[in-house]
Parts: sequence; C-alpha cells; structure tokens
Amino acid sequence: MGLEMFSLHTKVMNGMEGRMRESNMRILIGLGVAVVYLFVGAIVFVRIEYPLEKIERETYLEYQNQWRERLLQLDIDESEIDKLFVNIREAALNGIWMDRNLSSDPNWTFGQAFFFAGTLISTVGYGRVSPRTEHGKLFTILYCVIGIPLTLALLSAIVARMREPS
Repeated sequence: MGLEMFSLHTKVMNGMEGRMRESNMRILIGLGVAVVYLFVGAIVFVRIEYPLEKIERETYLEYQNQWRERLLQLDIDESEIDKLFVNIREAALNGIWMDRNLSSDPNWTFGQAFFFAGTLISTVGYGRVSPRTEHGKLFTILYCVIGIPLTLALLSAIVARMREPS
C-alpha cells in the first residue's frame, strides 16, 4: 500500500512538472513574440515618422539662422541672440511654451519608437510623442488591433502560470 501511494504521488508530480514546463515554454515564446513585435513596430515607426521630423528640424534650424542674421543686422550682441534661443528652448522643455521643440534630440529614435510601441500595446499611452503622418496614424491603429490582444493573451498566460502550484 505504501509503495502504491508513493508511485501515485510520483506520477502526479511528474504530470505537474510537465504541465509547468509546457506553461513556462508558452510564456517564454509569448515574451519572445512580444519583443519581436515591439522591435518591428519601433522600426516601422522610425521609418514612417523620422523623415518628416528631419525636414521640420532642418526648416527650424534654417529659420533660426535667418532670425540670427536679422538680429545681428540690428546690432544685437550675438551672445544675447544665443541666450534668447536658449531661453525659448528651456521654456519649451519645461512646458511653458510647447510648439514642438525641434532643437532637442529627435523624437523618433529607435529607443523612443520602441517605448512608444510598448505604451501602445500595453494601453498605457504615456509620453509626448505621437505619429504626425497619416501613414503613422494608420499604422498605429493596425498595430494596436494586433498588439493589444497579443499583450492580453501573454498576460493571461502569465497569470494562469502564477496560479499553478509550484
């Protein structure tokens, strides 16, 4: 009788270990798919949005240089002109005047796009970066339609695994 109980216990434990390994593999595969999905989304967002941002930055710098030349012609000290542009930039960075600060780092770097993609599929929606092109907006919608259910399925698998006895 004692050996039968031990044998039954061993079979139950082996069955649970197999299910846990299978559950762990599903979670790892899900995490892998999610990371690949985020990488692909980040690459697409950079390719769609960065060209417009680059043009806007070049236009801004050209406009800034034109104003610098005009102010120099009025015999305003160049250090005062530089201080003016720095103050405008600082105000924009602090949210006092926020008309797309184009003199800072680009918004659509791979890291920023990866973060943006993550906030989309997690439904957090945090940050100040959003697509400005029509293609970028359309891709955002399609990306969410696929990515949000993917994230929910992954979270569901993680919760199911956490509920299993270890």
